[in-house]
Amino acid sequence: MAGPGTLKNTMREREFQVETMKSGRSIKRNHVVAAEREGYTGRRQRTNRCSCQRLPPVPKRNDPAPVPYPPAHDNYIEFNAKHVEGTHYHESKSQIVDSKDGHVMELEKSGLIPHYTTKSTFGRVPNYLKNGHSQHAETSSDCQMEPKTTQERPKAARPVNKEIARLQQRWIELEKRLGLISFSRPDKREAIEDELRSIELTLRMAASS
Repeated sequence: MAGPGTLKNTMREREFQVETMKSGRSIKRNHVVAAEREGYTGRRQRTNRCSCQRLPPVPKRNDPAPVPYPPAHDNYIEFNAKHVEGTHYHESKSQIVDSKDGHVMELEKSGLIPHYTTKSTFGRVPNYLKNGHSQHAETSSDCQMEPKTTQERPKAARPVNKEIARLQQRWIELEKRLGLISFSRPDKREAIEDELRSIELTLRMAASS
């Protein structure tokens, strides 16, 4: 059998439902809590989830500063002096302003310093020119040998010259025939034109060789 406390809770819940239906929005249920319906057992103890070790306390103002490692008995001044001797000082490059607008360029690349005349190889013939002289001597010796071969060439060139003369004569004859044929005979005109093209091609090849 239900007690008087349960009847009060049910009445409160009914009132809450009626209020929410009238207003059309949800109202926070501060007056009816699940703990009141089920029975409140008290505040639950908070569990400490952090399993890490506690940090040491902050030192006081009068406490001496802790030393994390034993101090080394080295002469830092002598050590730094040895390292400074080995380092090179970065010298700034000299520059020149060559315009009124402030255009800056390096002095070595400007051409105002005699850079190449102070070299030990200035005035000497470079190696690539010496090699060029030797190659030129070889070509000159080859040119001296050419006249002997040119004396033998005319004998071999005579048949070629005869062929060129024959083609030129044939060219003249075909041009005359082409002028006499009327345009009503296109087949004959095309045959003559094709032959003229072939003759022209062979003459050009002979002239280029």
